[in-house]
Amino acid sequence: MGTIPSCLICMDCVQRIEKRGWHFLSGIGRQVACAVKSFCTPKPRFSMSEFPLRTTFGRFELSPAEKVWRKPENAVAMQDLPSQHELIGCTVPVLITLFHKDQVPQLHANKRFEGMLIETIGMEGT
Repeated sequence: MGTIPSCLICMDCVQRIEKRGWHFLSGIGRQVACAVKSFCTPKPRFSMSEFPLRTTFGRFELSPAEKVWRKPENAVAMQDLPSQHELIGCTVPVLITLFHKDQVPQLHANKRFEGMLIETIGMEGT
């Protein structure tokens, strides 16, 4: 069981894993997708000018009882990316993408979530 820093993931996002598709809650556009190979943009549901930043969480299963959440992107300005639909490099079983306008999206966080651990990839200070 891992401890989740309060700024990394919201319980609402975790609960939406079974509700694939597009969601809009608390001023944040969200997409939940399964078997994903590339990052996505807010189109066609949301405006990229209104939600220019993207934060992404991917869930990987280490064993049937242990899952790991990785955060490959944190408030990335999509307009600055050479490829907004860049390949991830593997198939991600569950990908939650948040589209927001503030550097730190205001999420209702859960500090502990049984059987899950967040790992931040390639980012310092998060």
